[in-house]
Amino acid sequence: MKEKLNAFNTLLIDCPALTAPRFKIDSRGRPAQG
Repeated sequence: MKEKLNAFNTLLIDCPALTAPRFKIDSRGRPAQG
């Protein structure tokens, strides 16, 4: 699980636009708008 979180954190760093307040992760750990 931590590995997935680390990969996702890297993605956020690579894509600052995804760090918008509206950007969240759903219960499945997948990116979800809203």
